Amino acid sequence: MLQTYNYLKEEVLRLVESLYQDQTVDPATIAEQNLEDVVQRLKDETFRIALVAPFSAGKSTLVNGLLGRELLSMDVRAETASITIVKYGERPQIVVHYRDGTMDEYPKTHNEVSTAEMKEYLRGITAVDRRRTNARSGESVEDLVREVVVHWNLGLCRNGVEIIDTPGLFSRYEVHGEITQRILPSVNAVLFLVEPDNVGQAHFQQVIEDRVREAKNSSLDDSGRHIFFIINKIDQHTSEDIQKAYSDLVEVLAPVLPNPQILKVSAYFAMKSRMFLNGDISLEELRRDEKIKFVDHEGYPVAGRGIEAQHVKQLFDMSGFAQLEEALSRYFENKHMYQVESVHETVAAIYRRELASAKDHIALLQIQKAETKQALVEKLREVDNQTEELVSKVRSTVTDVFSDGFTGRGDGGGFVTSLSEWVKQEGQSQAIEGFRRDTQKRWQNRVKGISEGNAEAELREFAKEVDDLIGIYKQELIKNAFATMQKRLVPVSRSLTNHLEYFEDEIQARFSSILAFGSEKTLQFFDPDQLVNEFEKELYGSFSRTISALYGNLSGRVNQSLQENTSYIRKPGFWNWLKSWFGLDEKERHVDLMGFREDVTDLAQQMIDDGENALKGEASEISRRIATFLMALVDEFRRLVTEKISGYHQYRKRLLKKMEENVQQREESIAETVAEYEQKVHHFEDKIALLQKSLATVKEVAVSGFH
Repeated sequence: MLQTYNYLKEEVLRLVESLYQDQTVDPATIAEQNLEDVVQRLKDETFRIALVAPFSAGKSTLVNGLLGRELLSMDVRAETASITIVKYGERPQIVVHYRDGTMDEYPKTHNEVSTAEMKEYLRGITAVDRRRTNARSGESVEDLVREVVVHWNLGLCRNGVEIIDTPGLFSRYEVHGEITQRILPSVNAVLFLVEPDNVGQAHFQQVIEDRVREAKNSSLDDSGRHIFFIINKIDQHTSEDIQKAYSDLVEVLAPVLPNPQILKVSAYFAMKSRMFLNGDISLEELRRDEKIKFVDHEGYPVAGRGIEAQHVKQLFDMSGFAQLEEALSRYFENKHMYQVESVHETVAAIYRRELASAKDHIALLQIQKAETKQALVEKLREVDNQTEELVSKVRSTVTDVFSDGFTGRGDGGGFVTSLSEWVKQEGQSQAIEGFRRDTQKRWQNRVKGISEGNAEAELREFAKEVDDLIGIYKQELIKNAFATMQKRLVPVSRSLTNHLEYFEDEIQARFSSILAFGSEKTLQFFDPDQLVNEFEKELYGSFSRTISALYGNLSGRVNQSLQENTSYIRKPGFWNWLKSWFGLDEKERHVDLMGFREDVTDLAQQMIDDGENALKGEASEISRRIATFLMALVDEFRRLVTEKISGYHQYRKRLLKKMEENVQQREESIAETVAEYEQKVHHFEDKIALLQKSLATVKEVAVSGFH
């Protein structure tokens, strides 16, 4: 996975290393362009994949299939209780992060441990077992562990891939809330894993619809391209069953994701075939595996002793993992290729600046014979004065652009303030209207099946749904605010780049006019595409932080009130009252069922009303904090632009200082200095040509979609 991206990444990093070793390039030019920061962002880029699925859908097997070894336990009795993150490490190690802030490491020293020992330790710390408690506190492992990080020297993870195995779709509310609040906003892709048998189930349909809405709301990419659906265990079902599951899933997702990305896999076949190819298991072990049965290319069933080494490739092909990894790679690489392009552009800009500087030096030295040294020095100082004037002017202009675009001019009427008010007014009204519509529709579907035997369970489930929907509409409020901010970035960025390009052109024009020689324009010191990319990266980061910070404020408020009998007590002992509706007489229970449903509906309506009130309060808090987050975001945008202006200013001052030093040279050394600069010109032109060719390759791959 990610072979193309990583190849291009390594290529551009080699170009960076070559630049650092290039003695003809002034280190100050590199520093002014912030190359180190741009390169670090590329190096730090990770690709985080979250797996979400019902219990027993095969998440652990899917992880093992991606890794090519049996690391996570696949025991169907071992439900995953905690979030497990698999990432690269030079040596195998498991780090357990507890909810109290402490942590454990295994192994604690650099002693070697076997894969079997690591696997057993991992199973013991991540699997639900309500009979066990932790000796340190007496709490169950499920309540104690926040997340487990597995460091392993795996080829896939070496490329920056992190795989997150989450507790099941139907896990308890607190665990689900943690996934929604902390995991989904931080990942690049979400893989929903389903079994063919589950797709048609009514409860599954509702849960998957809510979880997909949460996944969509966790990203500003409203297309849902970061969401993938994996129909697993295709080796255990007929092709007709798989096709029906596919069609049913498309129908289930239609209201929330019209064009879903659905892939069909056998995680078990992928894991076993890769383990054989990696030398972890023998052909004999494959033959003894009763789960491996398939039909070969000629239509003959193959199993047991009939399995030969040449069948393993077919086994992997049948797993569908090649298509899965290709789809993920295509998405990741297309989404993040701009990081590679950004480093390319930055390196090229450094060489272009050095080229223009060398040509300016040559032009100045060549006119020295017609000017006195004093006259040239005075002209250079005049250029410096006018540069200072233009820098001061563009700083003021940038302040005005940010005021007009985002913050207002001191009257409190800026865009961010208006957006915050929208959240509190129109945004809140839209959220409450949608919340009321969804909750009432769900209750109407649920109340039809209410009876003595299931009333308590139905009310508890509905309370969870109410809380889920409060969270979903909170997410949508935040996302709508940031999406509006993202749209605002377009005209503001365009205005900024126009002003910055004019500023650069004006400095160049005055430089040429005062010194009376033609000067090449330093091409795109203020690269508009790079500026927009940096703005959007900050916007996405701020959105993820905001979702994480604001989602969890409400966790389970309605559900908790129901459990504690604090909001819905009609008579002493809520559940006793619920059950007393039926008394002991079978006939009386039958007669009163309709009245019972009406009264329970009143309780459900109270839950809905409480949910609306909670959402109103949350919308006011979101409005206030959105303004704070967005103002901080605008400050970061302003800092990025100011840094670029400062870098350009430093470059011009350094250029003028060097020119003044050259003017003071003795006449007999001028020819030698010109020759040196001419050599640099040829060198820089060669480098730029090489970079243009390399960048063209990167863009060609990006446009082609990585096919």
